[in-house]
This record gives sequence, structure tokens and C-alpha cells, in this order.
Amino acid sequence: MNKQLLKETISLLKEAKLEHCSSEDSMAIELSQAIENLEKLQESDSSDKAVIILSILGKVLYKLPEIKEFFQSLGE
Repeated sequence: MNKQLLKETISLLKEAKLEHCSSEDSMAIELSQAIENLEKLQESDSSDKAVIILSILGKVLYKLPEIKEFFQSLGE
């Protein structure tokens, strides 16, 4: 995997977390864990694992508005 692509993806995820999640939000916690996992992979040379994690994360982020709406409805 292109290390620059991984670095840019981590930066984008951090920005998305800051813009769309509050600190106590469960999505923020999960996103933080995903970012941490990707940073660990960035330090090693586990590109296959990074591709799998990015694929899963992409699916989660695609559904982020629906997931956030669901959790907000639980709080009402």
C-alpha cells in the first residue's frame, strides 16, 4: 500500500472526527480506535491489513449519517 495514501487517509479521518463527532460520541471512540490501528500499521509494513481496515472503515463512514441518526434517536 502506498504509504502516502495511508498518511493522507489518516489525516482525513482525523478531520472527519473533529468535524462530525463529539468527544463522548461512541462513533468518535470507534473512529479513534480505527485511526490508532491505522497509525500502528503505518509504522510497520502490514499493507494487506491496512487495506482490509480501510475497506471496513470506508463502509462504516459511508453509513455514518445513518448511524449517527440512529444513536441520536436512541437518546430521545
